[in-house]
Amino acid sequence: MASTWLLLAAVLLAAGGQEDPAGDPARFESATVISGLSMIVERPDERLVAERDTTYTIGLNNSGAEPETVTIRVTVPPWMPEIRPLDGGVLGDGHLDWPVTVAPGEVAMLRVTGVYASPGRDAPTRVAFTACALGTEDGQPIVCATDIAHLEPAEPGGRWWLVAGGTVGLAAAAGAGAFLLLRWRRSRLPATGMGAG
Repeated sequence: MASTWLLLAAVLLAAGGQEDPAGDPARFESATVISGLSMIVERPDERLVAERDTTYTIGLNNSGAEPETVTIRVTVPPWMPEIRPLDGGVLGDGHLDWPVTVAPGEVAMLRVTGVYASPGRDAPTRVAFTACALGTEDGQPIVCATDIAHLEPAEPGGRWWLVAGGTVGLAAAAGAGAFLLLRWRRSRLPATGMGAG
């Protein structure tokens, strides 16, 4: 039970901000440190919008005296149907893994890009994206971090090409219809002779 509370505390206290964690190792000072490891999860955009690419950066800092070999694991949210691991990540059955070794005083930086589906009746409007460093021997979480955000619906302009294509198609159909109607009317007019007098 104590380990569960410790893991929960690590998840709640280790959420990141908006800047590049590699540029400022002091950012890890507010994170929970376990076995010399601390972790943050960040995304550059303040707003989280559905149907738009979102990139998360995972930072794992080793403030200990020994190298640490771990597996960074992200559980893929079911409402993120499109996800692409970067930096050597491997997509498994419902999760992404990165095997890493972090030297003392170093930070491992990993990225993943994905697209959230628009919130619907069964989709959440607040989403949590969690990464954990798992021990190589027992596969248990050592330290975790979470980014929690409100997921906004897709913006109408986000699929502008659908709107533009539909507008052009309607305009073309209306023009063709007007042309055919005009031709039909002209063919129905009685022929008038110009001469005989």
